Amino acid sequence: MSDFATYEELEKVVLDAVAAIHCTVERNNLRRCVDAHERGIARLREENEHLRRQLVLIGDSYLAYAASCANSLEHVALATHAAERGVEAKMTKAM
Repeated sequence: MSDFATYEELEKVVLDAVAAIHCTVERNNLRRCVDAHERGIARLREENEHLRRQLVLIGDSYLAYAASCANSLEHVALATHAAERGVEAKMTKAM
């Protein structure tokens, strides 16, 4: 056997090295893609959390408004009921 590599052996080593370099470059490109997607997902999660907080605030605001409306309606009902009793009392006195 010879101490020197044959042309075919050298060609195989070179092709294997090129394939390894190509795989490394592709892996790095994919890692950059994954990193970009992860940053995008993080931004979307932050945006979703912001929107969720806004919805909670809107819901709380509507609940406070509904309670205020219910309170106002209760006051109107009490005033109407008191006015009706006043009219009934006057009618009873008049008879």
